[in-house]
Amino acid sequence: MQTLRKPQGQQCLALLDLITHQPAVALGRLINNLDAEVGRLLESRLACLQSQLLPPGRPLGSFSTRLKLARALNWIDELAYRDLEAIRGIRNDFAHSPSHELSFTSQSVRDTCLDLRAANLFRASFDGVSRGGLTVYAFADMKRVFEGARKSFEISVEILFHLLVNQRSAPQPHAGVALADQVKLMFDELKPYVSVG
Repeated sequence: MQTLRKPQGQQCLALLDLITHQPAVALGRLINNLDAEVGRLLESRLACLQSQLLPPGRPLGSFSTRLKLARALNWIDELAYRDLEAIRGIRNDFAHSPSHELSFTSQSVRDTCLDLRAANLFRASFDGVSRGGLTVYAFADMKRVFEGARKSFEISVEILFHLLVNQRSAPQPHAGVALADQVKLMFDELKPYVSVG
């Protein structure tokens, strides 16, 4: 089994705080980070012609096209692809909102965020975990931190970013790291805070 690694730096985490104050700007930057990571994945896997295929305006220059190719080549699984497409759609909704009044409480954005599989898998990871020395209430509060549309979005972006970074180091031929495996890896990092031993 492939060893999953954490990406260098915290590009996505640093931008998540901007969402409260400048959602459209922050979302654009977060999606640009995801888009750049998909581009790096393609660049690492293409044998040649990267400079002719990957820049904006070229055949593989758009985030949407890059996602479709990564999915078609099975470098990302169906769940990750659907989440990345949903996140791309949210970015587009914010960018094209004429009144700039769109928010995570808007019905369409909220519903899309609450359907993100990465966040749902992450939250489900709490089920059945020993709460260690934490009281039932403390454990419930910890789990509640990850609820809501905005948190679903944030968790999903972070998990998907890590998943894309890990894809670049995967040996070829490779079917890609499954979204559920990435969620488990990231949740396992929380276990010392959630359970004892």
